[in-house]
Amino acid sequence: VEDNVLLVEFDGGFEGAGHHQNNYTEHVRMAQHPTLNSFLADLDDAGFTADGTTISIDVTDPQA
Repeated sequence: VEDNVLLVEFDGGFEGAGHHQNNYTEHVRMAQHPTLNSFLADLDDAGFTADGTTISIDVTDPQA
């Protein structure tokens, strides 16, 4: 699409109207696309697959 965009299309399942996490997990786990595999390896090397803590902030307006 563009030099800095990786688009890998797949035919996922229909669980959760097609947007359930299970529809993506198997595709990523079984990836055979060299550019996608390189991208996933870069994420791993950068520490994005390590255990960690997620912090979220709820900014919901209580008056809404």
